[in-house]
Amino acid sequence: EPGSYQELSGETLCISCPVGRIAGEAGLSQCEACPPGSFANSVGLEVCQICGTGSLQWTTSRKVELHGSEHWIQVEAAVSGDYCHCIPGYFLDKDQTCRQCTEGASCPGSNQVKLLPGYFSFSSDPGIIYRCYPKALACPGGSPGSCAAGRDNSSVACSSCLSGLHPTDEGCV
Repeated sequence: EPGSYQELSGETLCISCPVGRIAGEAGLSQCEACPPGSFANSVGLEVCQICGTGSLQWTTSRKVELHGSEHWIQVEAAVSGDYCHCIPGYFLDKDQTCRQCTEGASCPGSNQVKLLPGYFSFSSDPGIIYRCYPKALACPGGSPGSCAAGRDNSSVACSSCLSGLHPTDEGCV
């Protein structure tokens, strides 16, 4: 029956497909892995569930540490929607759509935007990126909403100092 398999022909007992795998029709000798961009979160499923909108910008991936740095690798046979992420070069915007990374940012495939030094975006809308000019040092890069010490992250491109501080050539004091 669909959602299960038999390892040897002639067996009378069907085995439910494990999580991450499916059997779309009866009579299969093994279950198929859900391809990248989909998952199966319970046993005995006939079809994989699609990540997000199902567009080509979605995949299933997980974070690994390699030589002290973080990387995202694509995985098959994902067991939950927690593995659903945008592919590298894209990030997940506030309307849950994978959007292409723009100038001033790096999108490693984790749904996140990582800003390059000299650029700023608000954490509430990370896809709109501002160049920090002429004070590039005001924007250290990293997570959206990040400003240099003493800078106000509610101001566009970290242009203002925090209350009680004043601007100098080196920053806010």
